[in-house]
Amino acid sequence: MFSVTDIEDRLLKPHTAQIIFLLVACVLGYELISGVVTYYQLHSELKLPIPQSAHPKTLKRSTITQSLNTQIFGEYVPKALVDADVKPSGLNLSLVGILFSTKNEASHAIINISDGNAHLFSVGDAVPGGAKIKQITPDGVILEREGEFESLSLPKNELTFEPLPKPLDGDSE
Repeated sequence: MFSVTDIEDRLLKPHTAQIIFLLVACVLGYELISGVVTYYQLHSELKLPIPQSAHPKTLKRSTITQSLNTQIFGEYVPKALVDADVKPSGLNLSLVGILFSTKNEASHAIINISDGNAHLFSVGDAVPGGAKIKQITPDGVILEREGEFESLSLPKNELTFEPLPKPLDGDSE
């Protein structure tokens, strides 16, 4: 029987290391060739065109620009008017009311446009002036115009209270 030291002695000989290297190289070569053959067989059965690698010089500049401008994490839209520095809209629009839902597609905004009529809008709708509704919140509407976010807020009605009446001279507290 072999002892551990006998096995170590045989593995440390130069010929053994070369043989192990050749065996590993042969196995990897076989796997690579069988993978390529399988790939071409599948494509010939499905009659799909075999993709050609695109040379960088053959790519159109618009494709490169489009790839660089793609938002890989999705489009940023503030969830509320206070979440970001969203400036008030300069469009001739006024927010009349909001029908808010936790489901974005079910929310609606009633917006008075420049002709004096109020219209019902939802997320994704275009409003006069070249803006698009991106978000409807309980406080207002977030618009996107020319790549910038703008807000339409519900009008704030100040509550005014009359001062408390002064007690009459004869009243005691």
